[in-house]
Amino acid sequence: MSLKNKVLALLPVFAQDLIISFYGYILIKQRYGDEYYQYRESLLKQSAKSSADLLVEQNELLNDFVRYAYKNSAFYQSLYENVNFDQAITLASLTELPVVSKEMLRTNLDKVYTLESSQGISSFTGGTTGKSLQVVFPELSNEVFDQEYWQAFIVADYIITQDWLLSFNYNYRSGDFHSACTVENVAKVLATNKVKAITFDDVFGGCIYQTDGHHNSYSGGVSYALTDHSAFNFIAQYTDGSVADLNYHSSTMQFNYNYRF
Repeated sequence: MSLKNKVLALLPVFAQDLIISFYGYILIKQRYGDEYYQYRESLLKQSAKSSADLLVEQNELLNDFVRYAYKNSAFYQSLYENVNFDQAITLASLTELPVVSKEMLRTNLDKVYTLESSQGISSFTGGTTGKSLQVVFPELSNEVFDQEYWQAFIVADYIITQDWLLSFNYNYRSGDFHSACTVENVAKVLATNKVKAITFDDVFGGCIYQTDGHHNSYSGGVSYALTDHSAFNFIAQYTDGSVADLNYHSSTMQFNYNYRF
């Protein structure tokens, strides 16, 4: 008997009931928090999709799931060493994968895990078919916009004439970033990115997640003073960056009119 169970046994029955009820409440909040109901609602919307679309999504999720297990679990790396991952894993090819019995999981449980118990929330199966198994769920924060990063700027302005001004700007940023994903590709995001926090997007749907990365941003602009109080501005910006295993780039152009009172 563990120390906590010994201490619990010494307490009065009413105190035991309070402690167990409180512990049960914590487990319910972990399992059925706001994210659970938002994800449940997104799954209910799947009923409006065609069978063909659902099959495509199902195959994509299955492929991502099997590859994630192979990449992060020592047990599946050994079990799937002869599997051809040059081709996508689909429902049609699922029967070609080796069958895993519960006894195999029991005897190799430490190798099955894709993360340490200290890195997530531990739970247990019901054990209805025998001995229960410990399951570790990722414990991810939903504070996506609580970010730490550093950045450096280089800004240069050049006055051409009394009315014309050229501006140049370079910005380098490294640290936490946030990006968006759809509900359907959450599994792919978790499998291919080192996600530090994730939450559902109540406004646009899907999810927003936080991860590490860096980017370079270059911009140039020209301003023309119409009067002492107003000016036209044109700004062009180009950004390239890298987040986890993903590379991206973007470009924007702005044309605006400013009036100062």
